[in-house]
Amino acid sequence: MALYLRPSSLEVRSLLGLGEGKLDFGERKRIRKGTFDPAIPSFFGLYGYNGSGKSGFISAFRILRAFQKGQSPERKAEDFVKAGEKECSILLESLVMEEERPLAFLSYELSFFKDERKGKKGKERLLCRPIEGNGLGKPLVLLPRKAFREGRGSFLEGLGHPYGSLLRRTLRDELLVFPFDEREDTQFLRLLRGGSVSLEEGERCRARLLSSLEAISHLLAFEIDLEVGEKDGRAILLSSKGEEKIPYLLESAGTRKLMLLLSSLAPYLTRRSAWAILDEVDAGIFEYLFGELMRSLYQRGKGSLLFTSHDLRTLETLPHHHARFASLLAEGRFYEIKAGKGENLRDLYLRSLALRSKYPGEDIPAFMRRASRLGGDE
Repeated sequence: MALYLRPSSLEVRSLLGLGEGKLDFGERKRIRKGTFDPAIPSFFGLYGYNGSGKSGFISAFRILRAFQKGQSPERKAEDFVKAGEKECSILLESLVMEEERPLAFLSYELSFFKDERKGKKGKERLLCRPIEGNGLGKPLVLLPRKAFREGRGSFLEGLGHPYGSLLRRTLRDELLVFPFDEREDTQFLRLLRGGSVSLEEGERCRARLLSSLEAISHLLAFEIDLEVGEKDGRAILLSSKGEEKIPYLLESAGTRKLMLLLSSLAPYLTRRSAWAILDEVDAGIFEYLFGELMRSLYQRGKGSLLFTSHDLRTLETLPHHHARFASLLAEGRFYEIKAGKGENLRDLYLRSLALRSKYPGEDIPAFMRRASRLGGDE
């Protein structure tokens, strides 16, 4: 049977301005407690102040993807290292799944050096911990820590182990990071940006757009219909408004962003193996629509999805355990806030922020515990 991966945790050390931090999706905890349910989506929202590290974790996914695709990153590898440090690392843990059955945890580490060490740019390592009952077996070293040189590419290629191939394929082909890199050029993006594609490719792109649109068409106050027109033998995308047809690029910026986002999520909506990573996806989308959109994606998606947002509406539309909050005091770390039955997670979070000036030595979970005991004018 086909294997696929679910993200389990992401840890960074001395990466960009993040310092150290970890984002835990709770898969290990649920396996250990015997409460893991593959039917519960791998779907998480990250919340926090500007500068709290949300986009830094998204950058980590971008770096992993670019490295496995053999693409040149936007900056030199040594520039990933935080000022004053000699080395940075990204540690990704993934849960190996076979249909509904969890098999093992994969721990993949990618590091970069600040200064070249005999021409070596960084190093890779891959470990496997098989799942045995509700516990984990002894770690198996699939790829010992090995240093790579400029242009060498990933050691996962040609590793000869199915888990190594699975991880490489996931990071290279199944991982989508939105917004797209401006340098990324596919037939689909070219059409949406007003570029030239063949009529056949234009029809395929239109079908992809419409299939994704089905996920939220019931939420929109207006109908969106798309057609493929022809100009000089090449395809152009048209938007239909009743009898009138206008070039897609003349649609409002908000409509175009929504369509680009939805069409990007087509793999997530159809494949368990797909990972969708969305940064500040709420910008330019009406608050109520955004909350309902994420609820619909949560209910309909098959893959894994991680998004960052400043819009707290989703805290009222998603189950509580699918949100993570950046600590105000520990840069780059994320916590889960426990909410009781009937409690509003949005109100709990805002209350925890208000307590910061009163109790500056505590992180958000401690804020919440203290908040439950406060009364009167305290």
